[in-house]
Amino acid sequence: MTISAKITDEDASLIDAVARWRVSTGNPGPFNSAAMSGPDEDGRYSAVLPSQVQGSVVEFYAQASDGTNTRTWPEATDQGQTANAHYLVDTTAQQPGEALYRVVMTAADRNQWRSIDRGSDAQINVTFIASEGGKDTVRYRSGMRVRGNGSRSFTPPPMRINIPRENPWNGDTKLNVNSRYSPLQLIGMNLFRSTGLPTPDAKRVQFQINGENEARNDDTMRGSFVHLEPIGDEMIEDKFPVNDGGNLYKKRSADPNRDEKRWGVHFEDTVRYDEQNWYLTDDWSKLTNESKGDWGDLQQFVEVMHQAGGADYLEEISPLINIDQWTRWFAAMTILNSYETNLSNGIDDDYSMYGGTADSRFVLLPHDLDTIFGEGDTNSSPRSSIFPMLTANIPRQNEDARIPQLVAFFEEPSIRKKYFTELKNLLTNEFSKSSFDARVQNFLGDWSTTADLSNIISYMDERRSFILSEIDPELSATTSLPIVSGFPRSTQSNLNLNGDYNLISTSEILVAGNNATLNPAAGTWSITGIALMPGVNRFTVEAIGPDGMPVDSQLVDIW
Repeated sequence: MTISAKITDEDASLIDAVARWRVSTGNPGPFNSAAMSGPDEDGRYSAVLPSQVQGSVVEFYAQASDGTNTRTWPEATDQGQTANAHYLVDTTAQQPGEALYRVVMTAADRNQWRSIDRGSDAQINVTFIASEGGKDTVRYRSGMRVRGNGSRSFTPPPMRINIPRENPWNGDTKLNVNSRYSPLQLIGMNLFRSTGLPTPDAKRVQFQINGENEARNDDTMRGSFVHLEPIGDEMIEDKFPVNDGGNLYKKRSADPNRDEKRWGVHFEDTVRYDEQNWYLTDDWSKLTNESKGDWGDLQQFVEVMHQAGGADYLEEISPLINIDQWTRWFAAMTILNSYETNLSNGIDDDYSMYGGTADSRFVLLPHDLDTIFGEGDTNSSPRSSIFPMLTANIPRQNEDARIPQLVAFFEEPSIRKKYFTELKNLLTNEFSKSSFDARVQNFLGDWSTTADLSNIISYMDERRSFILSEIDPELSATTSLPIVSGFPRSTQSNLNLNGDYNLISTSEILVAGNNATLNPAAGTWSITGIALMPGVNRFTVEAIGPDGMPVDSQLVDIW
C-alpha cells in the first residue's frame, strides 16, 4: 500500500516526512514509521507500507518537519493523535444493482460502536469509501453516528455519515444510511419522485463496517441498506436550483398525546402561537439560514392558517401555500397509504416544509417511507380512508386528534376537487397498474422475494380500485319513498331528491332544469320541493361539466 501526501515548505530541502502506521487491534501498540520519499513533480511524498492479510485495518497519519516546525495530517486532537486515517485490506467486489459503501474505523472504535448509546448523537471518526461503477472514492476524517427517531433502537441502526465540508462527495457532505425496512424506503421514495414532487434521492447499497455486512436477511432489509439523501441545505440546492436559499423547517411532535393537534403551541384548547419562541417549544427546527434567526415566514403561516376562513379563505392562504403541490403531495401519500406518524395522517410530527426565495410559498417534503402498502411495522387496509389526514387512520390514544386547519383546507370545494383530480391523475399515470408494477420489478425485482413483490402489487391493485371508486362515482339519484308497483310512490305534492356525483367532472347538477345544492365535502347533491303531478312523473337528473355540457344523466320516475 502506498501512502502519499502533498507537502510544501519555504525550503523544500529541509522537509523530513514519515508515514506513521499500525495495524489496528484491541491492543495495537506504538505506531511504526516509514520514510516518505519525494517530492515528485506534483510536490507529493510517498511511502510504501508492508502488505497485510485480508480484513486488516491499518490506522495511519503523515508527519512532516522542517527541523523547526512539525505538522501531522490528520491533525492531532485535544486527546492526542487519535483521529487518524484508515484503510482496509478487502477484496469484496461491488455487486450488480447496488453500490458498495465501506466505513473503516479502529478496533477500539468498532467495539465502542457495537455498544453505543442509541439515543446519543456522538460521532465516531471513520474513513468512508464508496465503490460505484468500478470507481473507488475515499473520504478520510469522516464521522458516523446513529440517526433517526423511533428507528434508533433497530439493529442495525440507521446511520448518518458526515463528510468534511472542504472535500464533499458528489457534492454532498451528509448522507443517511437507513436499515429499517430498507426495500420499502427505496421503492417509496422512487415512486414519490416519479410524481414530479421534490423528493430525496434513494438507492440500494451494501454497507460494511470494517468489512462486516450487518444487514439482516429478513423482510426488514433483505440483505441491503438504503442510502437516503438527508433533508437539508444540500438537498434544497439540488432539488430547487432556481428557488434555493429559502427557509426549510422540520417538525416533530412536542407531545404526541395532546388533546388537539394544531400548528402552534397548544395544550388542551389554548393556542399560544403569539408567544415568543413558541416554535422551539413546539419542537420546530430550522434546517437552513439558522444563523439569521428569522422565523417570520413560519409565524405568518401559522397565524394565517389559524385565522383564515369564509369567502376569502383561498385568497388568504394562497400566498403562503403552494396549493397544487400540497394536494399532489397528500394524494401521493394517500395512495402509498403511509402509516408513518406525519402530516399525511393528520399528525403534527415528522414532516418538513420549504419556502424558497423566488417562490416563498411552502411546499411539503416526504420523510422516511418505511411503512407503506400494508408492509413495515404496521398493517393497513388497502381500503383505508382517502382522507387519512382527517380521519385518524393510525390508532392512537385520542382518535379525535387531528389538525383543524387541515379540515378547513380539504373542506374548501376547489381544493377538494384538486385533491380528487390529483388522485385520479396519479392512479391513471404514475400509479397505473402497468407503470407501478414495472417500477416495483425494476427497483425490487432482484432484491425482495417473490412473495414481497406479490404482496405489494396485490395491495396496490386493491388500493387503486378502491380510491377510484371513491373519487369517480357514477351519478346517482335516490329517494326515501316506498316502492309501489315498481315505482317510488309519493302522497305529497312535492318531492325531495339526493344522490352522489363526480366531483372531478361536475360543476352543477340540474334536476328537471333546476339547480341542486352541491356538497363537495361529501360528494353529494340534494334538491327539495320538486312539484309533482298526478300519475307517473319523469325527471332528468343531469351532471353538467365546467364547459356547460352534460357529462352524465339519470332518469327518475316518481308516482
